[in-house]
Amino acid sequence: MTPRPWKIVMLLLSMVATLAPLCLSFSLLSIPSSCLRTNPPKSSSTTTHMGLFGGDEPKPDGPKTVLSIPVQTVKPRPLRFFLQIYVLGEQNSQKDNSKAWLPRESDDGGLQIFFKDGTGMCNIVLEPNNIVIERHGQRPSLQYMLQESVMLHGVLDELHKVAFDEIDDVKDSDRLLILQQEALDKARESLPARKA
Repeated sequence: MTPRPWKIVMLLLSMVATLAPLCLSFSLLSIPSSCLRTNPPKSSSTTTHMGLFGGDEPKPDGPKTVLSIPVQTVKPRPLRFFLQIYVLGEQNSQKDNSKAWLPRESDDGGLQIFFKDGTGMCNIVLEPNNIVIERHGQRPSLQYMLQESVMLHGVLDELHKVAFDEIDDVKDSDRLLILQQEALDKARESLPARKA
């Protein structure tokens, strides 16, 4: 007795429904910044007709600078590695937000930190006289915005340790980061309150 066509279709649909979440989780491991999920733009009279009446397609906004911290000196590669280890360590310590962030080195030497829902990404750029933290993504989710604030407070804590904690046998000139305490305080004030 041969199976009926509708049974085969139902079997195939159930297989797709089972495998789709698994494929999505694997794809997030290597998601490039240009492929961040964005919500469709709100329609307007100029965009509804695809530019027929003089309107152009809306262009995605560029990255938004969240923090800019002036520094005296920075050793980019070791500091980037240090921050990457910190973010990976935080993944395993957050029971309610396990694996929320996925860090990866960018082509320009920065540290990209992708959020698990794909709506936003944080990029930490280590410049010679500045640490810039940018937000990528057209419409980051509320969950992303809340977790970004928590994560950035933790990054500022780590930068404070690197710059100011007493370490045996390490001269100030050999530190990974030299900056003024006021720069970190000012950066912290610009972030929303940290999680209690």
